[in-house]
Amino acid sequence: MLYQGSVSDYSIQIMPSNWTGPFGYTRLVVLYVALSGGGNGIAELCFVPAGRPVPDGSVRAGTTDPVVFDLFLPMEDYTAIVDLVRNEKPIYWYFDDTSLELSVTTQGEVVGEDLGK
Repeated sequence: MLYQGSVSDYSIQIMPSNWTGPFGYTRLVVLYVALSGGGNGIAELCFVPAGRPVPDGSVRAGTTDPVVFDLFLPMEDYTAIVDLVRNEKPIYWYFDDTSLELSVTTQGEVVGEDLGK
């Protein structure tokens, strides 16, 4: 199923590089999403350091409103995601739990929107 919506807010958590939590990630960017089909979502983007396995993403069982998404990415994507959520608006998020495709995007933003202000 394809989940998508607009990001209304975010938070960032940083754990020490030697932290070995349950899935091995050390950085977490949480996106709060207004789902396009109605309801809310929490997309937990978990960034896994190089050399550790990157698990497949999934919808957390039993969650409805908000629907919680546990999504894992390699650490090399962390800086780009943080830069995007800090500096761009509007932000949209997509996740297909069948193909496991994930996107965080500024789709629909006007070119040069705030230049010169």
